[in-house]
Amino acid sequence: MSDERYYTVRASFDPTIYAELSMPWSPTAGPGQDPSDMRLRRLSTARVGRFRPEILGRKTKSGTSLVQVWTDGPVGLADSYFVLGSNDTSESNPPSTQRGLAAPLTTAPSSAELLELGPTDHLAISTADQTTCYIRVIDLDEEQLARWLRSKKLPAGYVATDAAITIENDVDDAVFDIPPSNVDQLLVRVNATARTILRLPQWSASRPGQELNFSRNTLGEGVVRIEPAPGDELNQFPFPLYLPLQGLVRMRRSTQVILPMPNGNWTGIVSAVPTYTDVEVGNRTLTYAWPGLRIVRLLDNAAPQTLTLPSYMGLNQIPPGCTLRVINPTALAKTASAAPGQVIVGLGAQALTAAIPAQTCRDFIYGDLFWSVI
Repeated sequence: MSDERYYTVRASFDPTIYAELSMPWSPTAGPGQDPSDMRLRRLSTARVGRFRPEILGRKTKSGTSLVQVWTDGPVGLADSYFVLGSNDTSESNPPSTQRGLAAPLTTAPSSAELLELGPTDHLAISTADQTTCYIRVIDLDEEQLARWLRSKKLPAGYVATDAAITIENDVDDAVFDIPPSNVDQLLVRVNATARTILRLPQWSASRPGQELNFSRNTLGEGVVRIEPAPGDELNQFPFPLYLPLQGLVRMRRSTQVILPMPNGNWTGIVSAVPTYTDVEVGNRTLTYAWPGLRIVRLLDNAAPQTLTLPSYMGLNQIPPGCTLRVINPTALAKTASAAPGQVIVGLGAQALTAAIPAQTCRDFIYGDLFWSVI
């Protein structure tokens, strides 16, 4: 019969750092107790990322295990988990060789891929930032292993592949249709300095389980939104997701069909990295807003300074829920202003402007057709 165990680990995950039984696992093993008999264990440490068989409670080196890993997020573009051969040359030659492809970290166990751990293999996890990962280990007996291998048998001619494309745009409201493809993973690099619409391929024309990873590392002000094709859904709604200026949107073609039409649903998660905009000289009008949090630093200390917030009447310019954190590190008060004909609500009043006192910050949040300041 299969045996399952769960591990919760809080750390910065580095595959070069081995987990040890001497680390502060909770609960601790009693005298003569095998950690593999414990169904749930927790660990919080600075850095770790490589887990030998004994750390994951795999009692013998004669069996095979399946493993899933997921996280609370946020999820970085390169965050993943994978299988490494043993670092012992008598068990793996060459040692520490990666087995197969890495699986991307996700925030849901339902979308976490199953990886196969051989008798002496190690689990490796890699993340850009500190996070909490959940590890599920399933030991298989011989009959279960045979069934697993039969279920993984792929059609003749199938090749696991990935590919990448780049989209450049400097024209407002241009629409780009992501072409259908037969690859397992497609990376879409987006370099946009204008409002851009990216349309997902038709669900019915896409490979089941296919992943589309949209990445953006530019600082242009154009808002990029990702929409499902007509008739399809995204997270069970026909609404878009917004691509952060420096971050990732990861899409996966689900198996869900929307009846009565043969359309389907894509699932998507957003990983955003808060970034800075420095305003150093004079007044400034922000043309666009951004998904999630954007930090704006006012650094001109020589004179009064006004930052005009983006207009919420423009087409696609304000993603819902976006936040501008305006920091004033100077010794002089600064001013944030609404666009002409618009208002800022908060601090007990509705006004055209809001003060940002010296050496403080204010959050401006868009929602319900006006800016709110807190």
